[in-house]
Amino acid sequence: EVKTRDEIAGALRINPAKLGLVSRTDPTFPAPILEFRDGPIWAADAVERWAPTPTSTPVPARDRSQPRG
Repeated sequence: EVKTRDEIAGALRINPAKLGLVSRTDPTFPAPILEFRDGPIWAADAVERWAPTPTSTPVPARDRSQPRG
């Protein structure tokens, strides 16, 4: 099975632009199996093996009423 950038981004719950950044900067991210004019496609199983495992407790969102720091 193969997946497009949008499908993989959706499965990883990240923006497709972020997926592009990850694919360019993370040497452990699998290489696409083909590059089309519309974008790359990846082997679904390779991306699933690479995908970080979800944490058991979600990271809480920052309280936006408080300043950062």
